[in-house]
Amino acid sequence: MPPKRTSKRKVATDEDHQRDLSASPSRRAKIQKVYCLIPSTVGQVFIVGNNDCGQLGLGPDAAERRKPALIKYFNDKLPVQVEAGGLHNMVLTADGKLHSWGCNDQFALGRTSQSDGPNFESIPAPVALPDHIIIAKVACGDSSTAALTQDGFVYSWGTFRNATGIFGLTPEKEVQETPLLLDGLKKVVDIVAGFNHFIAITDDRKLWSWGIGEQGQLARKIQQRHTVMSSLTPRSITFKAPHATDKTFFGAFAGAYHSVFIPNTGSACSVGWNNWGQLGNGMRNDREAQDSPQEVLNVGKLVGGAAGEHHSLFLDNQGRVWACGRNETHQLGYDTPVTDEQGHIIDPDNVEQSCSTKPHLVQFPFNPFLQPPPRVVSVSANNEFSLAVTDEPQNNIFFWGDGQSHQLCNQQEDDDDDDGISDGKDEPFPFRPNLKGRKVIQASAGGQHTVLLLAPKAMG
Repeated sequence: MPPKRTSKRKVATDEDHQRDLSASPSRRAKIQKVYCLIPSTVGQVFIVGNNDCGQLGLGPDAAERRKPALIKYFNDKLPVQVEAGGLHNMVLTADGKLHSWGCNDQFALGRTSQSDGPNFESIPAPVALPDHIIIAKVACGDSSTAALTQDGFVYSWGTFRNATGIFGLTPEKEVQETPLLLDGLKKVVDIVAGFNHFIAITDDRKLWSWGIGEQGQLARKIQQRHTVMSSLTPRSITFKAPHATDKTFFGAFAGAYHSVFIPNTGSACSVGWNNWGQLGNGMRNDREAQDSPQEVLNVGKLVGGAAGEHHSLFLDNQGRVWACGRNETHQLGYDTPVTDEQGHIIDPDNVEQSCSTKPHLVQFPFNPFLQPPPRVVSVSANNEFSLAVTDEPQNNIFFWGDGQSHQLCNQQEDDDDDDGISDGKDEPFPFRPNLKGRKVIQASAGGQHTVLLLAPKAMG
C-alpha cells in the first residue's frame, strides 16, 4: 500500500515550468565536457501496431497498422533515435531536439499546448524544451519520460504509477506536465527506463535509480516511513558482497518490476521481482522482492539487453541473444520447458509453468552458408514481445512473442488490406519480416506497437 501523505503534492503548472528550466544559456555554455553524444545515423521513422491511444502518430482516425507506415512529419527532419513507451513515443533529431506523440493522460509527452487542435496528442510535435538545451538520449517508461542532455543532466516529466494509481514523479510533484531538471544528477553518461523507474549511469560508471521500488527494482532499500521521498529521489546504488567488487558498470536495462546491471568486469546481476524467473538466477519467487543483486547464470560478457513485463533478453559480446522469464506468449523465442539434445528436461522445476529461470540461447534462422554468421547488435522488448536487430545489410530485424496487435510486422504479403481489425498472431520463434530490402538502424518495442528507424532507400 502507498504511504499516507501529510500534504497533497501538486501537478506542475506552466509557471513551475519556467522555474524548472531556469538554467540559463550562459551558465550552461560554460560546461564544456560532453558526457553523451547524439547518435549520428539518420533514418526515416516508421511505425506498426495498435492505435487506440494515438500512439502511431498518424492522427486519431488512423486504424491499426499491420505493416510499417511512414510518419511523414519527420520527412524534413533528421531523426537519429526512436523510443517507445507503453502508449507514447519520442524521437530525437540530429539537432538535439525531441518530438513526441501518443497518450498524454499523465503528460508523458512533455508538452501541453493544444494549438494544433484537439488531436494534438496523436500527431508528433516538439517537446517543450528551451532552444539552448541539447538532448543526446531519451528513455520512455509507461507514463513517464527522461531525457539526457549532452552535458550530463537529466530532465523528466510525466509520472510513475503503482498498483494503486499515480505515485508521483518527484517528492514534490505528483504529475509533471513539462520537462523538469532533476536535482542531484550530473555527469550522467547513460539512462534507461523500466516501466515505472529509471536507471542512470554517471561518468564514474556508478549506478543511480529512482521511481517505483516496491519490488526491489531500484536495487536499494526504501525507507518505509518516507517511501515517496526515498523512492522518487535519485540515489546511488551500493552493492554489498558478493557483488561489492563490481563497483563500475558498463550498462543497464530494466523491465516492469526488475533491473539488470552489466559490470565492466564480472557477471551481470539482477534485482526485483522474480515471479517468472526473469532475474535469470535459476530460481522463482512469488512472494519476496530481491533488492540485493542476483547473479545472472549461463551468459558470458554482456554488451546490452532489454526486458518486458516478466522476461529478460541478454545480448552478449558475440552478438548472441539469451532469454529467460515468462514464456506464455512465446516472448523468449524458444520452447519451454527447455530440453537437451536427448530430449531430457533441463529445468524440471518449471515443467508446469511456461517459463525459464535460466537464460538460454535464442536461435535465429540465419543462412547457414553465411560466414561469419550475422550478429545481433541490439534488442528491445515490452510487455510480452521481443525484437532483435542484426548487422545484416537489409531486412535485418527479427520479432517474436505476442503479436495480437500486429506489432510484429508479420502481416501476410498477399493481404493488402491494412485497415482491417482482425487479430494478429503470435510468433513462437524469431520471425524475419519482409521490409522490401530496407535496413533497420534502430527499433523500439512499445506496449502494443513498434517504432522503427529505417535507413533511407539509397542507404539500405
